[in-house]
Amino acid sequence: MTGLPARIRDLVGLSLRDPRGALRALQAEQVPLAARSAGLLLMAVLSTIFLQLGFALTPPGPDPVAGFLAQSPFQTAVVQWLVLLLSAALIYRVGRAFDGKGSLADSILVVV
Repeated sequence: MTGLPARIRDLVGLSLRDPRGALRALQAEQVPLAARSAGLLLMAVLSTIFLQLGFALTPPGPDPVAGFLAQSPFQTAVVQWLVLLLSAALIYRVGRAFDGKGSLADSILVVV
């Protein structure tokens, strides 16, 4: 296997064996902020697709959150994106609280 699939497989393996090394490898790629943001949006869209497929197979029960998310794929995508963005912001703030040197853009890269 060569190319992008092999690179992704290698990075996944590296992230399991050496998470810091995997982050350094991703940072060395110098992925632009626009691509990181697009990755965050793509993750929200893919998550929305899978969640909506799940709702089509098994309608949500009485849970109000599931009912809200099942109303509209757009609502679901916005909520997913906000959760991912909040995750990146929290990773950044917790890292800073422990004297980390990373940036918010690096935190987005970690989430993506």
